[in-house]
Amino acid sequence: GTDNLRSDNMADDDWVIGVWLAVLSSVMTNLGTTLQKLSHKHNASLPSSQQITYIKQWRWWTGFGIFLASQFVNTAALAFAPESLVAPLASVSIMMNAVTSYCILHEQLTSRDLVATFIVSSGGVLCIIFGPHPPDKNFELMDLMSYWTDTAVVVYLFMFGTVTSFLVFKSHQIERGIQRGSSSLQTSSLLHGPRFLSLSYPLLAGLLSSFSLLLTKCFAETLRQTLEGHSQLDKPFTYLITAATVVVALSSLFYINQGLKAFDAKYMVPFYFTVYVVLTIVEGIIYFHEWDDITLTQGCIFSMSVLFTCSGILLLSTSQPAGHDVVAFKRVNTEDEGEPLVDMPTEVNVNDDDEELDDFYN
Repeated sequence: GTDNLRSDNMADDDWVIGVWLAVLSSVMTNLGTTLQKLSHKHNASLPSSQQITYIKQWRWWTGFGIFLASQFVNTAALAFAPESLVAPLASVSIMMNAVTSYCILHEQLTSRDLVATFIVSSGGVLCIIFGPHPPDKNFELMDLMSYWTDTAVVVYLFMFGTVTSFLVFKSHQIERGIQRGSSSLQTSSLLHGPRFLSLSYPLLAGLLSSFSLLLTKCFAETLRQTLEGHSQLDKPFTYLITAATVVVALSSLFYINQGLKAFDAKYMVPFYFTVYVVLTIVEGIIYFHEWDDITLTQGCIFSMSVLFTCSGILLLSTSQPAGHDVVAFKRVNTEDEGEPLVDMPTEVNVNDDDEELDDFYN
């Protein structure tokens, strides 16, 4: 009887382990993304003939290694705590980002940046307090498979696919136009100019990262069942989830780096993490039916917390310096290869009349 009681108490405290692992993962994630940004920044400071792709930069690989390790820690956290509790703890990265952006990247922090960071972080904390906190439970493979056919999940997947496809198509269209020096893209218009990329990159990174966490949770459940002696290796769903997790995770990493190469980390990281946190909670509510444990009062306060967090993102995004809200992608010959040409994004300072941008394209 005593052993069973001790086992129950340990199970009740599992969420605490999950919280600490999630905090550690957030710290590592921030450090990894900061080092990747530092690598991009160092490469951009070199003469064009010496610039190389980020996959050849040792600083980037160091940051990527830490970032990759943080994802394994985050997967472990999901084994101890529900997804809706783990995700909001990414707000720790937002608070750390204000410090690392200033100390490591030497980015200027204004009082507006600090206020916006405080709002975003406070919103994340409120989401943790008032968000769904269902007791973590084990899911059978058949349950995970059946959840994907729920009406709410199908509707969400349709909306997710539509928004993601639009952002990817529009972003690549703008990138190609900038590479060609298209005059039609020499504008600060939100939907037709490079400014669109300042929104699409963090949005895509957040969208894909949140979906990656959902897939990772499913993968962790199938792995748990296998380790417990109930092998799932003969189920096609196991391999489908594994492949989808890898593809989506790599895609999110790509857009994270696209954003870090073009924009300040103090802008990119909070935007990305907040989209990631909010969507992860929404996906947990829809996919794992966590709305069953939310009262009306709790749901109202949680919704207000999300809006509060989004207001911080808006404040932070509008504080981006005018000289950094347009991205120009130019083709650069690497010194050691000569060919092929490599697309390298470069931050370009522009005036409101776009004179500098015209000179750059010409």
